[in-house]
Amino acid sequence: VIFTPSQVIRITSDPYNPVLVDFQHRLINTGNYTASFEVVRMPPYGSLPVWWSPQEVTLAMGQEALISVTMQVPPLPTDTLGVNVEYLAAVSLRDPAVYGMVTDTLLVNIIPGVELAPNREGRGKPGETVYYAHILTNTGNYDDAYTLSAVSSNGWQLTAPVSQVVGPGLSQVVYLSVPIPAGTLSGTVDVETLRATSGWDPGVKAMVVNTTTVEQLVDVAADTYLPPIGWCVPEGYGDDVPYWVTVLNEGNYTDTFDITAWSMEGISVTIRLW
Repeated sequence: VIFTPSQVIRITSDPYNPVLVDFQHRLINTGNYTASFEVVRMPPYGSLPVWWSPQEVTLAMGQEALISVTMQVPPLPTDTLGVNVEYLAAVSLRDPAVYGMVTDTLLVNIIPGVELAPNREGRGKPGETVYYAHILTNTGNYDDAYTLSAVSSNGWQLTAPVSQVVGPGLSQVVYLSVPIPAGTLSGTVDVETLRATSGWDPGVKAMVVNTTTVEQLVDVAADTYLPPIGWCVPEGYGDDVPYWVTVLNEGNYTDTFDITAWSMEGISVTIRLW
């Protein structure tokens, strides 16, 4: 069985009259035979009067039915805030282990809001982590649990809090960590987008954009093909003993290296490039 969708509805109360709020759901029999389902209210229960129809339905294979759920909000001043959550399950009468659930959330006089600031710029070298601090502000009139998500334009692995609970009119510092991958070329620019989405209304969101520029990393390594200590000059070499040295640019940009060599014993040393 499929019972869908869960819904969040926001309303403004009426100080003089009750307000009825309807939630509409689809109940689909995804089994391979005709089955009957009972729609029941599940704990924890909300505080408002609630009823639904139909309370029992029989569906053929692949058939669906519309389930209507109604909550009644009593007369309330428009500055009275409230949240009412109801859980309903559609349970198979043949096998109670087969069921689907929906969650209906009613927000009374609640106005979600969010701000996220500021946009920032930073620089760093490969292997370093750049940190950005942002201010997350709840501009709504009720507690909100914001979901945070971060995306890098170059696919870097960013780190940010998964969620943040902020009271109305309050702010919280949110940190975004941007590790610069090793081997990233100098001058590379990555754009990181951090979004905060209201837990009450997915359409209420804010974002900041950070720009990270990769700085030049100067690094070089040299290695010999032959052991530099204990070399015995074999017969036939004459006056020259060769060593092959590999010079590797381990930085992140094109560089020019000066190569020098000397002997502690004053032996003449010649450098050739191959």
